[in-house]
Amino acid sequence: MRNGLIAAFLLLQVVLPMNDYLGDDRPDERFAWRMFSPIRTVTCSTALYDETGWQKQKLRLLTEDHVAWKRLLERGRRHILMGFAQKWCAKAPGRKLTADITCRTPEALTLVVCSSSPASDARPSAFERDRRCAGESAEACYARECGTRGARDCFAERCRMRPVAANLDLWAGSRGG
Repeated sequence: MRNGLIAAFLLLQVVLPMNDYLGDDRPDERFAWRMFSPIRTVTCSTALYDETGWQKQKLRLLTEDHVAWKRLLERGRRHILMGFAQKWCAKAPGRKLTADITCRTPEALTLVVCSSSPASDARPSAFERDRRCAGESAEACYARECGTRGARDCFAERCRMRPVAANLDLWAGSRGG
């Protein structure tokens, strides 16, 4: 009996974190083995807008909520965003709240193409001097990271992610619509 309880407890400790690696809400790692997770390196550009009427006014997050919530929003945590939207929309009924959140992918730190935002579709000059390309030509290094895609498309696909759709109407989402 005792051995069965110990085995069940250990199994639970292994199974619960698996949801964070196999689930669809990648930035939420409340039960993950954080020492193996690159999610902590993700930083996001977060902007929330009050789009009532013809105006689009950017919200100042620190005046709207506590700094801890602002930091969680800046990590692209969808359930935090929806909780903020629900609270904000309850205070301001009938107003439209939208979000624009763009995050750096966890693997962006390991990719040369992510070292700077490319100005064109040409291969960035970083491939000629980056140590991650040591032992191979700049063309081969670029092909390994981007294949046949242009630099802008490769950067958008490999270096950036959007935890929520651009200009998502959070007012509708906070009502369950």
